Amino acid sequence: MSNIRVTYSGMIAFIVGIISLFTGLIFTVIVTRQLSPEEFGIWSLIGGLTAYVFLIRPVIPFWNTREIARGIESGKTGIISNYFIVLIAIAVYFGIASYFGEKTPVDFSILIFAALLIPVEFFRSTLVGIANGFKPQIEEYGLIIFEVTKIVFAVVLIYFLQLGIQGVILVTVLASLSSIILMAILVREKIRGEFKKELLKKWLKLFWLPIPWPRLYSREIEWKLAVAT
Repeated sequence: MSNIRVTYSGMIAFIVGIISLFTGLIFTVIVTRQLSPEEFGIWSLIGGLTAYVFLIRPVIPFWNTREIARGIESGKTGIISNYFIVLIAIAVYFGIASYFGEKTPVDFSILIFAALLIPVEFFRSTLVGIANGFKPQIEEYGLIIFEVTKIVFAVVLIYFLQLGIQGVILVTVLASLSSIILMAILVREKIRGEFKKELLKKWLKLFWLPIPWPRLYSREIEWKLAVAT
């Protein structure tokens, strides 16, 4: 941990946070002006459905950060393990989406298309977990690329091409991929090691530690309210 530049990382996080306020505002204006009320409602629904599966997202990044900070090369183990976590998350999402697809008039194909958000977010989080173990500022580099490319893609796909809710999903996926590519390049030295089964066994045995249980409880309440209404 002594090699981490705390002051530099904090300064970068502060600057990126300010930039994100403006890019977030611009993106919100584009989305709210170009999407119909129905499409905006669908986007909110997608955010709620993906939030359920994102609850298990910290399982791999949580341990990657700790292992790498201790000098244990766990990057490749985290990347490969993430494939299996993503498959589980997508399966769970399909189950939830199918249920809500039957209960609401939302086009089910849109909910299926939104599943693209899951793998990119999980892999982005895994790379963030790796970066936080030795160079936390890399997360901020990835975030600024995400924010800038999000605006560029939003202008093209949502404003000019008028792709609607599909465009919003594509914008998020493409911006996330841009961030993933940059972070993968910057942490490449930490993902060249070997896959270690003993680490994966340890992580799976203690998978419950990084899960945000209070949020899980709140999601359960939201689920019951949604079903009741």
